[in-house]
Amino acid sequence: MTTFLKNKFEIFQDQLPPEKVKLLTEWDQHFFPWPWKTDVWPKDFKNYVACFAFDEKETIAMALFQVTDSEGPIHLLKIMVHPSSRQKGLGEIFFTQCLQELKKRGLNRCFLEVSSQNPAAIRLYQKCGFHQFHQIPGFYRDGSCALTMGNYQ
Repeated sequence: MTTFLKNKFEIFQDQLPPEKVKLLTEWDQHFFPWPWKTDVWPKDFKNYVACFAFDEKETIAMALFQVTDSEGPIHLLKIMVHPSSRQKGLGEIFFTQCLQELKKRGLNRCFLEVSSQNPAAIRLYQKCGFHQFHQIPGFYRDGSCALTMGNYQ
């Protein structure tokens, strides 16, 4: 299944070309329910990993991870699939590809927060081997809880 993205996948670690930064921030503003403010974005992308998937014409998915230290788990900060590419199984394919590529770089453990009001995302993460280990009440702007999930014990 992941061979679909084999030649249509890019990963950047510790640096991100300006055009990718622009794309990431634009997508965040347009497609994410709670976009980051401009001043929250990193000044450089040291200690970050960004993944992009694209088809023949355009970017269809992207993810941003923060590497807190070489021994600890990485933190999935953002994952987005373009609205025109949703409901096609691409989210699972893309996220699996991201995790495989990160594993090749020695980054085996990952955690994330997801809204308790987002059952589709929760199912996706569970399919990819993540389980809930914490809940943060009122984490999101709408007052919903965040479920902290990880692919490790």
